[in-house]
Amino acid sequence: MNKEDLADLKTRHSALLKLCKGGASRNVPISEDKLKTVEDEQGFILACVTNEPRIDFYLKLLGLQEVFSTSLPLPHAGLDAEVYAQEYIDKCLGTVKELASQVNLEQFQDAVRDKVIDCGTHFSGKMINSDAADAFAACSGGYHGQPHVSSRTIIAGGYSVPLDQAKLDNTGLYQRIIKVLEKDPIIHEAEVDGTILATVEAGAKAAFARHGEKQTPFVDHRLRQILLPSGEHYIAVSPLAAGGICVLFDRAIANIEQVTTDAADQEANGAEDGDDSKKMIASRRLYTRLNFPVGGAIVRNVSIHPKGVIQRPIFFDVPIRHPDLRAAWAFVYKPLRLFIHRDQIELYRQHIEGLPDSIRESSAATAIKVERAGPIREIAIGQHQQMMELAANIRETEFRDGDENRQIDEVLLFEKRANPPGPLDLAVVNGHFDQSYAITLAEAIAMRLYASVFMGREKRPMHQTDRDRIAVAAQKILENIL
Repeated sequence: MNKEDLADLKTRHSALLKLCKGGASRNVPISEDKLKTVEDEQGFILACVTNEPRIDFYLKLLGLQEVFSTSLPLPHAGLDAEVYAQEYIDKCLGTVKELASQVNLEQFQDAVRDKVIDCGTHFSGKMINSDAADAFAACSGGYHGQPHVSSRTIIAGGYSVPLDQAKLDNTGLYQRIIKVLEKDPIIHEAEVDGTILATVEAGAKAAFARHGEKQTPFVDHRLRQILLPSGEHYIAVSPLAAGGICVLFDRAIANIEQVTTDAADQEANGAEDGDDSKKMIASRRLYTRLNFPVGGAIVRNVSIHPKGVIQRPIFFDVPIRHPDLRAAWAFVYKPLRLFIHRDQIELYRQHIEGLPDSIRESSAATAIKVERAGPIREIAIGQHQQMMELAANIRETEFRDGDENRQIDEVLLFEKRANPPGPLDLAVVNGHFDQSYAITLAEAIAMRLYASVFMGREKRPMHQTDRDRIAVAAQKILENIL
């Protein structure tokens, strides 16, 4: 077809061209190369309607391209008006649905099974073996002993991992299978019959069950891995070698960021209608990411999933510690003073007011046991964590003394303080967290609460027995965690 005839068809069917744009956002026009291959008006109309996302989904999922081309209803006039073009598209969609109802579902299920076995993969063998044909779809029956986190180990743990693609499928069937398994919105838009969806899922399940036909016998040691600290050991993660893991991470992060955005939006909308400060809250990223040029310019070389998911997997960074210089330097001159949050003090006041007199007036083992089960446990552990944090800051901080830098130690405290440091200060600066430290810190906690908690309307202070009981209870708690 020459350029003049093609231009005439574009004009006469302009609305059809506009309404038959493809892609998820319906903004991908029909390629010029495809239009140049048409031979007549019927071929032009066929090229348009087969690009409409709903019709395209049916044709490629069920392999109806050839039979649809012979069943295409012709329009009565030009389709330059959107109302007529939409009516014609709906008529073509009805024809496709009628053809879909005549498909042999048993043969279709076998075709789905074979296609998933041929093209489907959870593990990107191409990135390890440089050969996509060696990639395979992992399933729950194999590779339980892998020492690193991958699609295989996740599936072996009973979790669902999105499928990836091992090699290109020129028919488009495999990509439509993925859309069905992932519950793509196009399924609802095209009003796909439930029996067809069930057949696709059954075929994919049958493919997963045929484990063992295509396997990579080992994971190459050259596989790039990220080591995450876990206690005294590391967990090796290979997010770039399994597209499904990237997708799982991306979905989880998107859900977290959406919840955070919704919470901020609700807080913003809580303002009064007349408040000019009310604004829409835009979604923001909560996690650091880097771009990895996986697949180069054509990401489909390594994965069927979107470029943003595969080339921007979650990025794990090494935690960096920033010591609190102000706290460390202040400690050189000033003795420790415990800080207990007022919420904790109020909670403890409510606790002690609720204790029966038989417990409050006693320092016996039963009274101490009751005390240890109360708010004092959180207070004691929190204070110990503050001491440990301060000790870490001191070890990592140098004190500028004139023209030289000095380590913060016991000698420096005696030099710089007007009064000698107490036993709790010495325990922290020397890092000696033993039984004597537990006794000293417990006494300090008891004294702090004794000076801060007042009961009743009369603001009565606690009894001496309360103080003694708190000290013993806090000491027992600290000794158990040291």
